[in-house]
Amino acid sequence: MPPSRAKLQAELALAAEKGIPNIHNIHKMDDGFDFTFQHDSLPPPHHVKIHAAPQDETYLVYTDGDVPENVAKELEDSMMKAHGLSVQLMLDNLSRRLRTALEGGSGEDPDAAMTVVDREESASGSEDDDESFDFDYGVDDDTFGIPDDQIQTVARTARPIPSSILRRIRQDFRAVRKAGFKLGVLCGFHDYAEQGIVAMSVRVDKLCLSYETLQAWDLDSSEFIVLLIRFNDCHYVTFEDALNGPARNSNLEFRLRKCSKYKPTLQQAASAFGSHAAAKHAASVPLDHGDSDEPGFSLLGIGSSIDRFMDTDFISMLKLKNQHSISWDQAKKMLSMLEKSVPSSLADIQPPLLDLSEESSELPGFLLEEPEDDSGLRSLPLIATRFALRYFVRCADYCMICHRKVEGNFEALKPYVCGRSLCLFQYMSLGFGPSINYEIINQPNVVDLLISFCYASLTAGIHDESRIREYPTGLSLNVPNICNRSQSDLGVAESYSPTSTDGVILVDPLAVLFDWDHSTATLCSPENVMGPSEGQWVVISTRCPGGEPSASSKDGLIRDSVLHFARVESISTETLTLQIATRLIVPMLLQVPEDVVGQAQGSVAGQMVLCNQDLDDFKDRAQKTFLMLLLLSALPSVADMRKYLSGHPHRGLANWHKMVPASMGLLRWIVASNRSYIVQVDGPADDDEPSASRGANRIASRRRERISGVDGWVQFRFAQGSPEKEALFQEALKTVQKPQRSLLAWHGSALGNWHSIIRQGLDYSVVEHGRAFGNGVYFSRDFDTSLVYTDSRYASLGDNYSPYWPKSALKIHAAIGLAELVNQPENFASISPHFVVQFCHWIQCRYLFVRRLATHAAKKEQVQPPETHSATLFTGQRGSQDEFIQDPRYPTTGPRGQRLFVPRIAIPSASQHEKWFPGSFSIHDAQGHTGDTDDEDEADIDFLDSDGDSQTMPDGGSRSSSPKLGAIENLPPSPVPQEPQTDFRPGALDISTLPQPKPPSYATEQAQRAIGRELKRLQQIQSSTPLCELGWYIDFDNISNMFQLIVELHSFNLSLPLGQDMKTAGVNSIVLEMRFGREYPMSPPFVRVIRPRFLPFQDGGGGHVTGGGAMCMELLTATGWSPANSLEAVLLQVRLALCSLDPKPARLHSVALPYGGAGRDYGVDEAFNAFANAASAHRWRIPADLQEMRTAR
Repeated sequence: MPPSRAKLQAELALAAEKGIPNIHNIHKMDDGFDFTFQHDSLPPPHHVKIHAAPQDETYLVYTDGDVPENVAKELEDSMMKAHGLSVQLMLDNLSRRLRTALEGGSGEDPDAAMTVVDREESASGSEDDDESFDFDYGVDDDTFGIPDDQIQTVARTARPIPSSILRRIRQDFRAVRKAGFKLGVLCGFHDYAEQGIVAMSVRVDKLCLSYETLQAWDLDSSEFIVLLIRFNDCHYVTFEDALNGPARNSNLEFRLRKCSKYKPTLQQAASAFGSHAAAKHAASVPLDHGDSDEPGFSLLGIGSSIDRFMDTDFISMLKLKNQHSISWDQAKKMLSMLEKSVPSSLADIQPPLLDLSEESSELPGFLLEEPEDDSGLRSLPLIATRFALRYFVRCADYCMICHRKVEGNFEALKPYVCGRSLCLFQYMSLGFGPSINYEIINQPNVVDLLISFCYASLTAGIHDESRIREYPTGLSLNVPNICNRSQSDLGVAESYSPTSTDGVILVDPLAVLFDWDHSTATLCSPENVMGPSEGQWVVISTRCPGGEPSASSKDGLIRDSVLHFARVESISTETLTLQIATRLIVPMLLQVPEDVVGQAQGSVAGQMVLCNQDLDDFKDRAQKTFLMLLLLSALPSVADMRKYLSGHPHRGLANWHKMVPASMGLLRWIVASNRSYIVQVDGPADDDEPSASRGANRIASRRRERISGVDGWVQFRFAQGSPEKEALFQEALKTVQKPQRSLLAWHGSALGNWHSIIRQGLDYSVVEHGRAFGNGVYFSRDFDTSLVYTDSRYASLGDNYSPYWPKSALKIHAAIGLAELVNQPENFASISPHFVVQFCHWIQCRYLFVRRLATHAAKKEQVQPPETHSATLFTGQRGSQDEFIQDPRYPTTGPRGQRLFVPRIAIPSASQHEKWFPGSFSIHDAQGHTGDTDDEDEADIDFLDSDGDSQTMPDGGSRSSSPKLGAIENLPPSPVPQEPQTDFRPGALDISTLPQPKPPSYATEQAQRAIGRELKRLQQIQSSTPLCELGWYIDFDNISNMFQLIVELHSFNLSLPLGQDMKTAGVNSIVLEMRFGREYPMSPPFVRVIRPRFLPFQDGGGGHVTGGGAMCMELLTATGWSPANSLEAVLLQVRLALCSLDPKPARLHSVALPYGGAGRDYGVDEAFNAFANAASAHRWRIPADLQEMRTAR
């Protein structure tokens, strides 16, 4: 992804200001992110413009004219050599290489000062002189092309960290613990390797958060907030390194999560760094939460906003803060000014005046900054931890997108965005706000409630004016061009026969022949129409299976139709292979039952429209309303979404084949546009759903917020209304000088109104029942009176449309609200027989009661458990001190005049919600975990307390031991004996029995260098690690074609079914083949098993091995691959996949089902075919160079 336009503009200005030798005329193109420059060392005939286009953390560099061959080569190499560099560093690096190339050198300037990246690579000793690597296909090279002077280098074992650096690491980490945080090392720091991960944490009860905040953010006081820092590229970054190095190339990544222990396991930590495909795939295997040693570990309720903030801005803000001695907020303001403007000089931007009050406001004492330690050094991990937790504790004060402070004097519970339109767009349409996945997992009934209210507001508009006040805009929701009968005048092409039922019309459809058995559609006139492309979504209308189409009326309508929402997976001539997401019966928009689908056979005539119309382009409200109804009907149920997310904890809903993209966008809008914070306080937990126990505990913990005396209704509470209206309401309460500053009253309204009410509050802009007692919002102190006004007019819709969302589990039939009013009835428009409040800011809805349909309520005993049952969930006795005392002049009663018990904690005017502190000390006296090491691993304590330079670091978790940085905990554990043994013997494999393709003609220099660098790294790792711990082996002496690599996986734990099968069959290793294409490392290698054969999926096999032997892993596709992945990481992920027991363990074919063919090797063609089929089934993109790799023989 390229940088933001503002940031690119600022970097170009800085590069131009500094002046780079031989570079001039730096100019940004008018459109896009491209920029041009000239290099004055080029001779006059070749003095051309050089173009640079930022792409995926690097730059594509090219010219608009002919240049010398050596110059063209250097430009081509820029994509590899400029990865992660700023514009200034990239231009400086390229200028030196071009100058050296034109002077007759190799393109490398040996006298040039090393960049930060160069220093790191030199220190590690792992990538010396990789640019000089060359491979000669014509000679049998025992060193597979690595120059002789590098053999000794790569044969060396990994060096321990120098004592001076190790002392600094310990010093920095001790500062973290001394400041009141817990620290755990997950991997790295004792040998040079690819990465090191460390966890800094604090228990939630130390953060002094209010009860409402804990509930709003779904935090338990015993949980830990954990900051993970990953140090990449074999380099520990100190405070001084961060200040002196480029911000964009700091080699640091940050993740903020919650955990049931002070540190997660290594696998959990790896899964958190999901920007790297290898770590993401390692975590795609669902964790076994039944293991008591496996801590709970999950995303925070506020989403990943702080992760993005720290990855992009933390180092830059640290530089500005240190340089100008300003606060974090002021550093952010200054950084924003630098990004959005390009001054002629940096001196044009003056730092804001220092205001220390903003740094200490409402922060626990241990989060406040301290000066450097006695040695004058500062700990970067400690600064990062305080920075992350500072923004976490005060996240509601900042915009979730740009992270600038939000103006306002009201403390919101949930973070939101500032007033900038771009921030609002990213929040609503790009999913940068709180995670929709999180909301579905933790508050499924609230999500159901929000969808149901939106659906009801739209349903009211089928035959009448819709009750929805605001439509989603700017979300690029691509919808099909379908309308109901009342919009038939919009125009239907006469050349087509529109498909519809009771007024549902497809506009300008394409005639197709739809095959129910194979989910394919064949265009009837492919030569005359422009059909869809691969990956596009379509809607196909056919008749119901087994039913005959009714006689067409004169308007061409057909009865009993089904709408199939589908994604085009592939196209073969005129036939489309489809992935069906859902099927709806029209006009009821109900899902077609699975048994009906199972009975459907053969091909039927149908009509197809493409989902290529932007919802914003429809100006007719009725058609827009209908399309939104269609999208909501296409959504899976919340229970199904929750089940999918629980089974795939590291994949979002957008990856699910049953989720229509436009429906997903609409769902995100429904949830994100709700500024109120709504919680369920009673009703049944979904005990047939995943995480039911946590859901039941959450509801049980809110039992004390439940209002007694309203049986038969499910209760939801507005823990906080929209912050803007809440602020106005609180200001109005300050003017009341009475014992009870507020009153309670009921408000009944039709279902279709509640979508707008919970977003915009109650008002009287629309008249429904007259205004006999004046202008204002009408309330009653009697429940039964307000209940009358909940009656809707949906009965007039007949059987075609339901008042509730068809997929809803709640099946809401009616809703009534309990509002808090400013206690100034003398100023109301009327107080008898109803309260009529003309000032909308005097009203805040506090409770919402919903009644489900009786037929559905009977399905699960009772919606609302009786009082005697609820006592088992809330055992505390509620006394008068827990009750909100109503004004005796205006008491509000429940159904049939029953007395209400309203909990005091639920009414903000009666409960101050003081923040909880341990003891009675001030928030600024909070100490964190100073001196508390009770639950820390002994290895972490020993490392921090040790002064020896040879002390070994702890491994990646509390259960397993792994000295290699980046290892995944789920790998089979090493044998217990001091001298580990393995039955694997290197060199026993007969290479002559394996495929030996010739070096490919497509080999590129970029790929050769990248593969050579990886081979050197693998050889170094293999030479320094015991075989039984490494788990893989490569015979480097027998590599004759660097584009094919034979790897043996061995030493599988005998506790695994695979390990047992290998022992039974006498198999010592799994033989893999890795092939590399012309695009490597931009494209993934192809990995397959050669022998032995595995039990196929259909016969009960697992291990992610396809029926043809190819590895079925997203990591190895264009969808999941990242050029940053190393081959070591790939081997680790492949081994992890083979060890996976989910959904079924890997088994050997010869042991599990010893019949014909079980002993033969997998063939090349069957492996490639199986890989292509698996990728298509999962909707993963196939690498562009796959076919070339296949044909290499």
